[in-house]
Amino acid sequence: MGTIRGTHHELPPDFPDRVKRLRAKLGLTQTSFAELMGVSFASVNRWENGQSRPAALAWQQIIRAEKLGMQALGSGGVESLVRNQTEAAPDMQRELVPAIDFAK
Repeated sequence: MGTIRGTHHELPPDFPDRVKRLRAKLGLTQTSFAELMGVSFASVNRWENGQSRPAALAWQQIIRAEKLGMQALGSGGVESLVRNQTEAAPDMQRELVPAIDFAK
């Protein structure tokens, strides 16, 4: 199966359908799903339409939710996923949250 290569992560070509199926399976509107993910409604809408791609951390959370259901999303969105992962592996923090060069 092919993947879409990004600068920080890869996504399967069916990622828009997977996001839409997961949201429907959870019985959520795009707005509710966005709130649980810690992103905007517009982000979820664009993901489902293939107009943009979820960030690596958001995609990891989507994968977890596909496996574990609603409890994988929690209330903290992507921020809680970052916190949980950095607490579990603090030496990997630089990989999880890439530095942004504001000088450019």
